[in-house]
Amino acid sequence: MNSAGTWATVTSGISFSQFENVLGVLDVPAMSKNTFLKKEVEVEKVWLKHIDNALVEAGIEERRLAIEKGDVDDGMPFITVIVDGGWSKRSYGHNYTATSGMAVIIAERTGQLLFLGVRNKYCCICDRATKIGMEAKPHLCYKNWDENKPSTAMEQDINVEGFKMSEKMHGVRYKYFVGDGDSSVYAKLVQNVSYGRTIQKLECANHCIKNYTGHLHKLAADKTFPPDSRKLLKQSIPRLTAAARGAIRHCADEGETVDDSISDLKNWPYHVFGEHAQCRNYFCQKVESNENLKIITNAKLLDEITALVSRLEQKAPRLIKNKTSNAAEFYMSLLAKYNCGKRINLGQRGSFQRRCYVAGSERSCLGTKPI
Repeated sequence: MNSAGTWATVTSGISFSQFENVLGVLDVPAMSKNTFLKKEVEVEKVWLKHIDNALVEAGIEERRLAIEKGDVDDGMPFITVIVDGGWSKRSYGHNYTATSGMAVIIAERTGQLLFLGVRNKYCCICDRATKIGMEAKPHLCYKNWDENKPSTAMEQDINVEGFKMSEKMHGVRYKYFVGDGDSSVYAKLVQNVSYGRTIQKLECANHCIKNYTGHLHKLAADKTFPPDSRKLLKQSIPRLTAAARGAIRHCADEGETVDDSISDLKNWPYHVFGEHAQCRNYFCQKVESNENLKIITNAKLLDEITALVSRLEQKAPRLIKNKTSNAAEFYMSLLAKYNCGKRINLGQRGSFQRRCYVAGSERSCLGTKPI
């Protein structure tokens, strides 16, 4: 009964105190906190065993598919993977001090989990013993990360470990990987993985467009520009972002070149603001123009927008395949559910790590479900 209660607590995305409150309302006695922690360790073994088996099976399938497709270099099959990482608490863009972090490597072709790693820089038992100047009693310690190292480096370290193990674990190399705008992961892979110089990064199109949209909104809110031009830009942001996303998608679907993609990206702001001289027939047959481009140009907003577009142009070679990290984001959404929405500190005695395993177990059970 206690094991079932512990299983239900973790997989419901709540903590022991919430579990205790529910049973209290029902007038049912709950197990002690120590019993709950012991049972949590027991059920962790079940989840970990399931994930280990799922990783092996996923690797076998990916290797088979790569060989069938002829994706082999120097006698070693290669595949495309999706990588992403997260932490046990929200950073809000500036507070990267989480005590635990994790990262996943997911096969792009099948959507199956290939590697899951967790780093913990804190153990409450070790910390208490240190504070009172005593040696910690024998215990299961989850601390595997130097507390003096930055939490932001956890994702890089886990990905390096996963890439290093790809040949031994799955018999494949991760030649291409899809990731967000974090360039530090790619640099570490090139430096530390035996086949690092052959690894190529593909940008997540959704992340690039999200960043582009965010900067457009900042421009529209910048009061150094005239009000009429800012209002026009704000109204046009949905079209500007949809246009950029459409250009990336079209070039991938039609097998067009990087130069074609760059040409479309450069032209889209002009198209949105009414200038169609450089528009291609697949999306526009208009010839007339309007005053919107003049308003934006006179306010010098067009120069700012063009500068933002140039960032996308620089990434065009890595956007040409229109890849996204949706599979990894899906895992992160599962983890957020089990991780109590990052509202509770679960990084003291391995609870965060166990919930990573639960999310991984569910992700493996869902298999190649469309995302």
